Amino acid sequence: MIKSSHDTLVPIVPGDSSDNEVDPSDGSSNDDLDPVDRSALGAHDSNDPEPYHGLNIEDGDEDEINHFKEPEHAIICKQLREIISRDAIETPQIDTVRFVGLSNYELPSGLTWKALDGLRPRHLELDVAISSGTGVELDSLVMKRISSLTFNFCCNMIIPSAFGAGGSLRRLIILENDALDMFVHMSKDGVLDSLEELKITSTNGCDGNSTYPQEFLEAMSHCSTLHSLDLAMSVPSEYQKLSDFVRLPHHLSHNLEHFRFWGQPEMAENVDSWLECALDPNWLPSLKTWSFNLDVAKNVNLLEAHEAQKLAQKLTDFMLNNRPNLVLASPVPKLVPIPGSE
Repeated sequence: MIKSSHDTLVPIVPGDSSDNEVDPSDGSSNDDLDPVDRSALGAHDSNDPEPYHGLNIEDGDEDEINHFKEPEHAIICKQLREIISRDAIETPQIDTVRFVGLSNYELPSGLTWKALDGLRPRHLELDVAISSGTGVELDSLVMKRISSLTFNFCCNMIIPSAFGAGGSLRRLIILENDALDMFVHMSKDGVLDSLEELKITSTNGCDGNSTYPQEFLEAMSHCSTLHSLDLAMSVPSEYQKLSDFVRLPHHLSHNLEHFRFWGQPEMAENVDSWLECALDPNWLPSLKTWSFNLDVAKNVNLLEAHEAQKLAQKLTDFMLNNRPNLVLASPVPKLVPIPGSE
């Protein structure tokens, strides 16, 4: 089913699920909408004011998810072809395609991409909650044009280098599940060679099953063109230790201008490594904005959480005091209540 509404995409803040959702407060009713329509999507973040005009391909009935019959995919493709024919003469043209909550028969396949032939989207978002092994095909011609790619609660969504995405991809957002693993595999395939903005959230304990921590650190080092990094993480799996990531600050891109980090309180034991880097004036010399928090956790000792956040604040104070031009990035809602912080 293809649905549309006048949606606004807001900045992604790890740990706040509302930031990944669409704002439906436009006064319109989905019940009255043509099933084939276009929607004007707002900017992906506050630093990019240009509106994105998008096509949303969604599951229309949450209660019926995974119970659609195969003929429905043919209906979807027919609707897509109709909207593509209109897009050729209407302005502004569609530049964002979003697949949201689709069942197995609705997953983007070769037929889907063929139906989309004629579009020139710059932005692709997949929120399908399944593994690429269940039938998602990322068409090579589409991927070559994509500059912004979002994986939201996907799994094992790997883009082979043969798809030629590396030359165009500038922004990558991977939210939860095996986010670190996907990032590592894409880096090895050369897909991220021109990446400028990266947002990774890996906090739900489903990560680290197919890669090692050192591979993640090496992948970070290879992202030499990266200017903006948002990273929220906890220990990916029971087979990995906090100490595996103690060298993380040493692997950040030398060209970073904007950096925000969220870690679990237990990562306080790694703060010395961050302080060591902060003492070096040549570490992240182009940095303009900074945020560092250790409040990504649940069911932890509140005193330990409080002490962890104190260490995080110590690091932030040092950075701000020793870099006069550095600006504190916008605050993020705490996931762990910190005593005395209210």
